[in-house]
Amino acid sequence: MELEDRVWLACAIDTDGWISLKRQKQTRGNKGKVYTYYCTAIGFHNNNREIVEKFAKLIDAKVHPNRGKKRRISWTTVKTSREKVTKILEEVLEYLIVKRARAEYLIAYNRFRLNNPGDHSDRTTRVIKDRDWWEKFRQLFP
Repeated sequence: MELEDRVWLACAIDTDGWISLKRQKQTRGNKGKVYTYYCTAIGFHNNNREIVEKFAKLIDAKVHPNRGKKRRISWTTVKTSREKVTKILEEVLEYLIVKRARAEYLIAYNRFRLNNPGDHSDRTTRVIKDRDWWEKFRQLFP
């Protein structure tokens, strides 16, 4: 990514963008067992479609419309791939100001998960570690 694009992306993340570690639950199978998993994401929301499209192009994502309360359309784009989120945050980290600490934390979490993928027999331990990362993220960045 060019320097100008990295600086622009960092500015966009610091203003109308977000960096998150979300806890999600999903029901699987016919027995209705609920699984908890943790998802990292970076995204951007704005009323100006062209700005959102530029952000989406830089992070290789799609643009989605949202309808507001007054039927005004706004636009959102999100990237959730752990590897791609880490790569993007590493590229813009030095230019982030407001959300730099969040980015550093998320990079550390993603590196931990990428280096320690675990397996299904170790799922409980992995979920507990993920939950610990998530709870700390929520405390640090309410």
